[in-house]
Amino acid sequence: MNVTKEKFRPSTDIYESIEETRTIEDISIKHIKSMILSNKIMMISIIILITYIVMAIVGPFLIPYDYKTTDLSNVNKWPNSEHWFGTDELGRDLWQRTWVGARVSIFIGIISGLIQTIVGAFVGGMSGLLGGKVDNIIMRCLDIISAIPYTIITILIMVVMGSGIISLIIAISITSWIDMARLVRGQIIQLKNLEYIMSAKLMGASNLWILFKHLLPNCIWIIIIQLTISIPEAIFSEAYLSFLGIGIKPPMASWGLLANLGIKHIRTHPYQLVIPGILISVFILAMNILGDGFRDAFDPTLNTVKDRK
Repeated sequence: MNVTKEKFRPSTDIYESIEETRTIEDISIKHIKSMILSNKIMMISIIILITYIVMAIVGPFLIPYDYKTTDLSNVNKWPNSEHWFGTDELGRDLWQRTWVGARVSIFIGIISGLIQTIVGAFVGGMSGLLGGKVDNIIMRCLDIISAIPYTIITILIMVVMGSGIISLIIAISITSWIDMARLVRGQIIQLKNLEYIMSAKLMGASNLWILFKHLLPNCIWIIIIQLTISIPEAIFSEAYLSFLGIGIKPPMASWGLLANLGIKHIRTHPYQLVIPGILISVFILAMNILGDGFRDAFDPTLNTVKDRK
């Protein structure tokens, strides 16, 4: 049997497979984008959050008052044309203090959320990837930290470091990353025995390279969802600590501090508590809705169930 060179032709199967893979990836990205755009409640929450951020930036410039300046001739004034949110017990303009407080609270929430995300993803990723004794030691340390009441740790940090934005961020973040670490660890354990991960190990890739190049990118949906949960939790923690009097101190403003000062006048001037309370509630609700929307868009298990239905 004569076999000539002309009878051999390059197979096109591999190219078809590559094109099919690309198409699937494109469809997946389009699917996620369409789910986000088609979710009206999620889009409303995004608009609300953007409005908050814009108002935190430009809101204090809309009226000619300073958030620190006291005016004893305008003490506890109800909302009016000059003071849109009224004034507090020292005559300070509450519109100014509300949006300056929004800057502080949102800044603390975002920075604390990012710290929790970075630390938790790294610790959980390394724990799940290394496994064995290292994993057991890390998990037992996390159990010990979790057993200590959060309020006690926070109060100790605030007493040692004093009140302020930096100390508050550290106090909020120091234990809040544990949930992120456990979630990422569980996902890494499922992924680390896949063939391409084993191939990378055989080729001599370091653990850090494998973690950041291959594993964490495949956990991105968990990380994003947990981040949208961490930010409102941090804002609520700031409000809680400031409400207890161990957070932000006057004349600085934050939503929690405004609520703490406003509760003294709940019977005579309820607007001083109601306004910051509503702003905190709406912001946290919008962040939670955003997190649910991202979960629906990114979680492959939910997408699979919906597609089957």
